[in-house]
Amino acid sequence: MPSWRKVITSGSDASLNSLNVTTDVTASAFTGSFFGDGSGLTGLASANLSSSQIYVGNASNVATATAMSGDVAISNTGVTTVQSGSITYPKLQDTTQAALLGNPSLSGGQVEEIPLIDTFLSTSSLQAQSLDSGSNWDINGSYIGTAITGTFQGQNHYNDNYYYVAIQDDVWIRMIRG
Repeated sequence: MPSWRKVITSGSDASLNSLNVTTDVTASAFTGSFFGDGSGLTGLASANLSSSQIYVGNASNVATATAMSGDVAISNTGVTTVQSGSITYPKLQDTTQAALLGNPSLSGGQVEEIPLIDTFLSTSSLQAQSLDSGSNWDINGSYIGTAITGTFQGQNHYNDNYYYVAIQDDVWIRMIRG
């Protein structure tokens, strides 16, 4: 072995800390540590990393150069980009009820659950009973009964004579059926 080469068979060699030498290591016997930026290391599974790849531990726990795939891509400058078609509702948020995700404010804001209300009132509900009572409507078709609360724009109700629609939250109109 040339005088400038040294084989380390176990542990570490403190005398190498201040020397500028090339060191051969028997991988099965070395138990120390290497320090530095790794720029002089050779003989590794992948000494270089190809453009736009990352190291990922494989099934044998060895860092392996891998191209990113799936929902996110990475550039050779480290910028990640969500790929087209990757964002789906199951990946956004679980909802606690039948709901749309969005913001009910016209000015926008954070995404929240907007509950979906059954479009037709239950015929046994107090609101439906109020709508069905002829004494709660004036001759012009305006509702004059006790205030209806807890209903939402777009809800519906019908009986044999009328079709009712909430044109705003808790504001109803009726139309003659037939």
